[in-house]
Amino acid sequence: MDMKPGTASTVASALFGILYLLSLWIPLVGAISTVTTNEGGIGEKRELSSFPEFEWEDVKNWPEKFEDYFDDNFGFRDEFVTTNSALRYRLLRVSGKRVLFGKENWLFYNSSAALDQYRGVNRFASSDLIRFMGTIRSRSEWFRSQGVEFLYVAVPNKTTIYPEYLPEWIQKIGPSHLDQIQAYLEENGEPFPYLDLRDELLKAKDFSPLFFKTDTHWNTVGAYFAYRAIIDRLKGRFPRLRSLGDSDIEVEPWPLDRGLDLAQMLGVPYLFVEPYNYKLKLKFPSRVVEMRSWVNGREQEVAPGLAAAARVETLVTSDAERMPTVLFIRDSFSNSLFPFMNETFSQSHYVSDKGLLFRDDVFHRMKPDVVVVIWAERALNRVGQGKIDFLNPGFVDDPRE
Repeated sequence: MDMKPGTASTVASALFGILYLLSLWIPLVGAISTVTTNEGGIGEKRELSSFPEFEWEDVKNWPEKFEDYFDDNFGFRDEFVTTNSALRYRLLRVSGKRVLFGKENWLFYNSSAALDQYRGVNRFASSDLIRFMGTIRSRSEWFRSQGVEFLYVAVPNKTTIYPEYLPEWIQKIGPSHLDQIQAYLEENGEPFPYLDLRDELLKAKDFSPLFFKTDTHWNTVGAYFAYRAIIDRLKGRFPRLRSLGDSDIEVEPWPLDRGLDLAQMLGVPYLFVEPYNYKLKLKFPSRVVEMRSWVNGREQEVAPGLAAAARVETLVTSDAERMPTVLFIRDSFSNSLFPFMNETFSQSHYVSDKGLLFRDDVFHRMKPDVVVVIWAERALNRVGQGKIDFLNPGFVDDPRE
């Protein structure tokens, strides 16, 4: 039977209208049913909004809070986000708000203004730089008065070590935070408890990939070169310290069939592989004799792989009794340092990143020989922006009390 003129277009319009209505109703139906698989597990690395409590005193803000909740929890959200990310990556090669596509499938972190930091757009104000360096100096002087060595370690961003994989349109226009600190030290010409890992890693990258292609962090090899640089710096005060060498460890390639944190932020880790993952093997029996962990202030057993998590405080004891004890004020880059440090010091105490705010009870209870602060370059964006009390250091309470 022949269709009358216009019938085909009418049917197409009707189908389009039905699909449009379905697209509007499916999220709502999913939100009030148990069919949706939303679990907040697509790698956004943030806490999704919860349903807001209704309070008359705050009634004018409730609609906005509900909108935030619905945006985070509408039906089939994970499926929509994942499909959108896959299409953007496969068809358009469009970067996300937090992830930048580089050359040869390298992914870069585009949050915390990391790219502006690399380009030299984000810089220290002169007053903030002076106060920041003064803070490090004053903390070092205080620890030295207690007979304790202090070292601040700056971990460079992935963009700093591998700028050749950034898109061509990203160009430096000024000094980075690390450049400013280096210039300050050269100008003042004084010994300073500060270690910039850039030179070590830029030299080492000729021998092996040091960062993951699909993650913000360095891999085991990058962490190993950083570890050696830290130990070499501390040997001036502790001559007995000895870093693990080639005769002590074996690093075995262990590629993964899924991408890591940056691919997870895109919601499509299955579209990537991670070729630069490595597995560390000791060529001797581990010296670690005890590992204790506290989660949110309460002691409990924690799997070794989770002992470096942000909310976990860990104390590791080894049989290297003649070696010094160390307190690490750390961030996520320290995770890969754990296996090396644990075999080097007699005791290694890891406390989550508090900038230069220290818990005096931990310090006095442990009485370490050395305190090491490990902070990523990208965290320097927070100095002077009111996001962390970095420029007004002091002591904070122990959550275990």
